[in-house]
Amino acid sequence: MLHNFVSVYVPGTNGLPGTEKSDLSNSEQSRYAREVALRLSSKFGGATSAPAIGYYVADNGVLVEEPVIIVKAFHDHVADAFEYACTVAAWLKSELCQELVSVETESGLQFV
Repeated sequence: MLHNFVSVYVPGTNGLPGTEKSDLSNSEQSRYAREVALRLSSKFGGATSAPAIGYYVADNGVLVEEPVIIVKAFHDHVADAFEYACTVAAWLKSELCQELVSVETESGLQFV
């Protein structure tokens, strides 16, 4: 049984707050989720994705809601699993001009 996992949260927007931030279309977000799934599957043998809604409070105090896709891969004690997932998240962060992208493991959540 596998107990270890890494998850990368694929945002539903492109751009930083205060800039030309735009919503991704469903097909654009799915394309990024498939690329993350490909990268995780290549390393760990497979991945699963699930849609979710992410929330955060903007600087002006308004609750922001956006769709995310969580791409999760289980592994059997891969030594560099967390570092690899952070590399994937850093690529996604750059591609989508994000302030941060979340990486989750069985130990908790990290912002990249």
